[in-house]
Amino acid sequence: MTQVLDRETLEQRVVLQGTWEQFKLIQKAVADSPRVKLSFFAGAIEIFMPGFQHEIIRNVMYC
Repeated sequence: MTQVLDRETLEQRVVLQGTWEQFKLIQKAVADSPRVKLSFFAGAIEIFMPGFQHEIIRNVMYC
């Protein structure tokens, strides 16, 4: 497992090795968390949680 934490923006990224079935289970588990983004490629499941600054900029751009 790899986790990167950017202190300035507090973005978190976790990369796990897994299967498509495991990815789908994680996807169901975080379905009620709109800030959590998931991706799957070649056996790697990436879980990304944008930081606070990212959300502020996003909200300003799409208001």
